[in-house]
Amino acid sequence: MAKPKPDLSALRNTLRETATPATHADAPPAEMEDAAPRRNQKTKSLVKARAKTQLVGAHLSPDVGKQLRMIAAEEDTDVKSLLIEAINLLFKTRGRPQIASDPIEQ
Repeated sequence: MAKPKPDLSALRNTLRETATPATHADAPPAEMEDAAPRRNQKTKSLVKARAKTQLVGAHLSPDVGKQLRMIAAEEDTDVKSLLIEAINLLFKTRGRPQIASDPIEQ
């Protein structure tokens, strides 16, 4: 035999009467304002540079990522620099201008 469902209408009406809708105009509490992260100059330039860039990527084997990180560590550089170098080499072999660069360093 099925168990009867409780009548929740009284509870729902009570919640409607006591609930206050949230508004976006409400200011956050002062303690939360202090916890907000401050953007330093480097972060601002990164955000600005990313706005003018496009992500170019591919899903590759984890071994590819590992090997790239190993080369980067051996050469004391980062994977991004290695990818820029590789893209420019591709452009060179195809007779195209070597235009890949890091927008942060410009």
